[in-house]
Amino acid sequence: MIFFPVPEHESLVLNLKHAPICILVSLILIVCFLLSKPFDQNALANLPVEERSVFWQVQGEAYTRYLIDNKIVLGSLVKQLVLDKKKPESSKKILGYLSLRDSKFFPYEEWYAKQGDLVKYEFWKSIQKIRNKSFFEKILLSYGINYDSFAETTVFTYMFLHASTGHLIANLLFLLLFGVAVEKRFGSIMFLSLFLLGGVMGAFFYFSLNGLSMVSLIGASGSVSALVAFYSFYLLHEKTSFFYFLLPFEGYFGFISLPAVGIVIWWALYELANHYSSAGIYGSVAHSAHLGGFTLGVLAASILRLTQNFLVGQEKNPALQDSLSSL
Repeated sequence: MIFFPVPEHESLVLNLKHAPICILVSLILIVCFLLSKPFDQNALANLPVEERSVFWQVQGEAYTRYLIDNKIVLGSLVKQLVLDKKKPESSKKILGYLSLRDSKFFPYEEWYAKQGDLVKYEFWKSIQKIRNKSFFEKILLSYGINYDSFAETTVFTYMFLHASTGHLIANLLFLLLFGVAVEKRFGSIMFLSLFLLGGVMGAFFYFSLNGLSMVSLIGASGSVSALVAFYSFYLLHEKTSFFYFLLPFEGYFGFISLPAVGIVIWWALYELANHYSSAGIYGSVAHSAHLGGFTLGVLAASILRLTQNFLVGQEKNPALQDSLSSL
């Protein structure tokens, strides 16, 4: 079953009035096109499974020694992997993959690999030469958010990078759906402010709840979450469209109207459940960043509603109007 909100779908037509959205979408697409596989991202793919397994295990053990010896501040995922006693081999393999994204580890990886089993080390060294870091990984390290690149610039640049086609399509879909709706009702300045500040808040939540990691935080999900929350919370009791799909037959797909509060509840529960579940701990989705953007959207909608209610109340105050007219 497919079920997701589609606000104001009948007017979802991009034109010059939606210039900021068009520019953002174009910029994200251009960045993804420039980074799309001009290199071999999986140099080890042609090796037998057993050889790859040994390589990742040695790499992971070396990285574990490096993290412990240097007392690196670990994020929740990496800390669990380092301390894992139930499935140490699986955890070491995952750490081996993660180590490829830690630029500070590169100068020491051979030395730490040599501290383990010497037979495995010799094998690791023989195939380590064919492992090339991809251009894409270097971009992630420089412009995504990790403990090696957390800065004033990366809290903005990370929003325009995406890890896969699915990641890109999902974010662009909701950016178009809610971006057009927000810009139509509240203007371009509000749309751009929510997009950028939602991304910044997403980065802050990710850092606060997960800690910085060698795995780069990338994607516009925090920004999109801010747009979704702002639109839904501001129009809490208004009806909005939801698209549903059960079967490819007439009557089993289409649009239904439900209160916008349904979006708020659905989105918040989904992100909270995933953040505190095993999917949030071991998955590749930064649900904490989504929660950050969502929080920013709710706060912005609340402030706007309170401000408008205050102004309306002042307009209806006869004493205030008389005092203003006498000036």
